Amino acid sequence: GWMSANSGQLSAIISAVGTGAVFVVNVLLASAAFVTILRWHSEPRTSTLPGERFVGAMRVGWQHVMQSPRMKAVLVRIFFFFLHSSALLALLPLVARDLHGAGPGTYTLMLACIGGGAVVAALYFPRWRQRFNRDHFVIGGTLAHAVMSVVVVFAPNLWIALPAIAVLGMAWIS
Repeated sequence: GWMSANSGQLSAIISAVGTGAVFVVNVLLASAAFVTILRWHSEPRTSTLPGERFVGAMRVGWQHVMQSPRMKAVLVRIFFFFLHSSALLALLPLVARDLHGAGPGTYTLMLACIGGGAVVAALYFPRWRQRFNRDHFVIGGTLAHAVMSVVVVFAPNLWIALPAIAVLGMAWIS
């Protein structure tokens, strides 16, 4: 239905302007961002503390993490979350290719759904934080991400995969 029509339109636009034009637009946007960053002037902040060398600061930070059970727990959570979430992103092109009704733009659409879900979740964060504490928020987001990853991988068609991947994007940002 609409997915194949949108994929066809996207393919028609790319074939009309050429893939080189896509890269030119990307270079122009990256250059504009680069110029904007170079022109950005922030006010220097003065500190009453003495300066610290990079290696010394890293050593102090490492010691803090090694002596803090809470920091260790956070790093373990981060490690396992990104282990399974990066696996899905790495395999997402294969998932998109094998979905029934998928076309050339399916992978891009799936990535857009992840981003769209993350934006929607960011808009709801203030409400959710009033109802849930930080641990519930992180645990719920991690579990929702894992469940939606399984749904996306085993989805028989786009009508199931796209909403699941949007929820996955919501869970990712949490």
